[in-house]
Amino acid sequence: MQYNRKKVSTIYDIAKLTGLSASTVSRALNNKGYISDETKEGIFKAAKDLNYIPNPAARSLKTQRTNQIMLCMAYLRDYFNFDMIEAVQDVAKNHDYSVLLNFTEDNEEEEIRVLKKARQSFIDGLIMISLNFTEKHLKEVENIDYPFVLTGISKNRYNSWAGSFDYVGVDTEKGTYIATKHLISQGHKKIGYVGLPTKKQNWDERYNGFCFAMEEAGFKLDSKLIITGDYRESFGYEAGLFYARSKNMPTAICASTDMIVLGLYRAFEEVGLMIPEDISIIGMDNIDVTTRLKPKISSVALAQEDIGRTAAELIFRRLGGSKEPYRDTIFQPKLIIRESTRSLIEHSS
Repeated sequence: MQYNRKKVSTIYDIAKLTGLSASTVSRALNNKGYISDETKEGIFKAAKDLNYIPNPAARSLKTQRTNQIMLCMAYLRDYFNFDMIEAVQDVAKNHDYSVLLNFTEDNEEEEIRVLKKARQSFIDGLIMISLNFTEKHLKEVENIDYPFVLTGISKNRYNSWAGSFDYVGVDTEKGTYIATKHLISQGHKKIGYVGLPTKKQNWDERYNGFCFAMEEAGFKLDSKLIITGDYRESFGYEAGLFYARSKNMPTAICASTDMIVLGLYRAFEEVGLMIPEDISIIGMDNIDVTTRLKPKISSVALAQEDIGRTAAELIFRRLGGSKEPYRDTIFQPKLIIRESTRSLIEHSS
């Protein structure tokens, strides 16, 4: 089957129709130099009549800009990323830029490939959300020639990297610390932790925050109440069933993600445990669904919208020629108390 494609109009077609030079048409369409309003009006009318669409490839050859940035993240299915994507998109639109999305499935080799091939992907800058940034990543970043911002749901703990790129993150260690402190303040002593694996940079910060709060309160950590391995709802479900079947049920659980909390809710409903009457639960990320379930989920907000906006603004500051020193921007978490936790102190009097 053959497709009849319509001829694409060019500035030369507009020039022919208006009787003007191609350079005059180009300057009018790109709003450069002085051209009378009457001449501009004629050019714009001709462009509309000819259904003229600017050629981005031709423009990029001239300006050395593609008007595109890339947002590279581990997973699309992570609700946490949605607000970040929207914030980056809003900033990009204000600069007349488009955003390309790339997902690496938390694969180090794929992230390295993105860093190597980004310039060939017709982008002017890259925002990467890496869950486990390593020296291998840094080696590639040192060789790139486009603005780069690393973002993450953690602090940037490596001071030696401070002069290599801009970093935007959030103190998740403090997040689980304040979540656990909240449970402790309610009189809970037997507190479980369900969370992400502790062998990656981003994830062990959350576990450390839990440990610090427990140790500060003088509570000994009970390894039988600590379950780590994943962040998904299914993992939370299995953890919930494990707790329910054991003889060592905690009175409260600090979960490192709200997705885990969704699984805990499902498991406890299945076995007939009531939240928060039988067990208190607090999560982290403050995703949209936390306000839609009953009881509404107490959580820790991690400023994902602020992270996305700040990262994008840094990209465009660099694209604008800023030579300021690279910097770390670390947002602070915020405790959001809703209905999924209750005080044992109130109920013991």
